[in-house]
Parts: sequence; structure tokens; C-alpha cells
Amino acid sequence: MAAPNKFDGTKREEAVAFRIACSRYIATNMPTHTDEQKIAFITSYLEGTASEWVNAFEEQRYINNVAVPWLSNLAQFWTEFGRRYGDVNRSENHRALLRKLKQNKTVQEYVTQFNLYASGLGYNDAALRDQFYDGLSDEIRNSMIAQNYDPTAHSATEVADRALEINRHLISFGGKKSANTSTNKSSNSSTKISATTSNNQSTQERFSRNDRVYMIGTDGRAKKGQITKIGPGLGGRIQPTVKWDGDSNEVKLQFRDLKKDTKPTSTPPPKKDPDAMDIDNAGKGKKPVICNKCGGKGHWANQCPSKEILGYEAFVEDPDTSDEELGKEGA
Repeated sequence: MAAPNKFDGTKREEAVAFRIACSRYIATNMPTHTDEQKIAFITSYLEGTASEWVNAFEEQRYINNVAVPWLSNLAQFWTEFGRRYGDVNRSENHRALLRKLKQNKTVQEYVTQFNLYASGLGYNDAALRDQFYDGLSDEIRNSMIAQNYDPTAHSATEVADRALEINRHLISFGGKKSANTSTNKSSNSSTKISATTSNNQSTQERFSRNDRVYMIGTDGRAKKGQITKIGPGLGGRIQPTVKWDGDSNEVKLQFRDLKKDTKPTSTPPPKKDPDAMDIDNAGKGKKPVICNKCGGKGHWANQCPSKEILGYEAFVEDPDTSDEELGKEGA
């Protein structure tokens, strides 16, 4: 196992990493050594102002014969080290960082950062689960929604495991674009993105109970349904509950995952006389309505908010920025 890096005391945020590296090395290579020997090993990796700090106390002990208890007791040494170089606002800093944390890269990197900041904050599992879910990328959350996966029915660890599994599938099937592609695309159209973002913020949709809504999954298929209720979720945030067409279950979502359905299902034809015999459909089961554009169920092609699938790959575009919607705004 590699020895720890030197610590000079100029960056307090590195103090915890230094302690972990020293403790790991000592546990592996020096399990039978005395506390004094372990402390001597640790102090040999201090330099700069950190070395000057401990040297002053070593001088008292070894030259002036003044007792310094924490130089012979490992637990007391780390306590003194923490007083000198610990981050007194570590919990508050991590709490603020956790609130701002978003998945900008892979889910694995997001999970690592999330666990680092969440450790020691004392949050219960429901709060950690909701915070973790909110920070996931739209791509991962939309995949969960498309699979009818309700995060509120699972633990934080289970939601993280599902996100990791989805991320692996997306990478395997080429669903995730490279960072370079995204960066180049953003830089080439920065003005357009800024204008679109400003417009979206100023025209943010408001939802009410019974509103018809839809979302488009990562497979390019549209799901349409209706908001059945709006109320606080387990984390205290206001969330809509949606019942998807053709599905008896209801699921809690985030408002940002939904869009209002501007192409609602047309009025159904009048009911037939239940006593009349339907010769044409006799012996046939009821067929589900399948969209010819996106392949989704429960709506026709002329009611579909997604773009048409070509071949085996669908190009999914936010309906708010499609040519059709822009044409409506200009009208």
C-alpha cells in the first residue's frame, strides 16, 4: 500500500484525506506498533507549517522534558490534529454542497460525491433518497418514470442502485452522449440556449389537478396521463401524482418532468348498444391504441407530442422548442 501524501496544513480540506490515508496505512502495515511509533510515522509526513506546529511540542517533550500526552496517545493526537486543522464548518459546508449537487457526469461519480457530502449530516433515509433523486439528470429520472419506478417506495440505496443500472444500460446502448459532443454543441449555440432558457423561465407552466400531461421517455415514446392530485411528498416538497393512460397505478413525479398535453385525446365515439351484436369484431379481443409515431400506447399519432421514429432510432426533441410549437407562439 502506498504511503500517504505529505500534508503542509495550508489546505484544511485535505486534512481528512491525510488522516484517512495515514490510518489505512497504519492499519495495514503497522498493526502491532505502539502509539508513539504510529505518531512518529504520521508526523514524518507533515511539512511546512504543519511540521512546525508539531515540532514545537516535540521540543517541549524531548528537550525540555515537559509532558505532552497527545504525543503518546494516537486517539488524543488525532483530536489535537482536528482542533488545529479540522474544518469547523464541515457539516454546514457539506450540507450546502449537497443541496447544490447535480449529476453532471456519470451516476457513479454522482453517487461518490453524494455519499461524501451526506456522510455525518444525520439525514434520515427518506430525506437522502429525495435529495439524491432530485439531483439525478433528466435522462435517468425519465427512464425511471418510463419504467413506472416510484422512488418514494424504495430506500435511498435502492434508488441509487437503480440509477446505476440505468446508467450502465444507457452507456451500453449508446444512449449517453460524450462530454465533448455536449460541450461543442453548447458552445456553438450559447446564444440560442440563453434565449430559450430565459423564455422558459418567463413562461413556466403552472399545473392543476385534472390537467392532461405527458412526458417523453428516453426511448422516444410519449406517455400521456392526468394529474389526479397535488400535495406534499415525503420530503415535504409539493409533487403531482399522475395516472398514466392505460395504467391503473399512480406515481408521484416532479413538475419539471411533465408538460401540458396540448393534443388531448379526442372525444370517444358514442357507446354502442350493449345488446347489439358486433359481427365484425366478434371473437376478437380489444386491441390497445398504439401511436404510429412514437410507438407509445393510449394515444393516436395526431395526438402525439413526440417526433416520428425513423428506423430503429428516435430523435427526441423537447416539444417546447419544436418547429410546430414555435410556429404556434409566433401565430
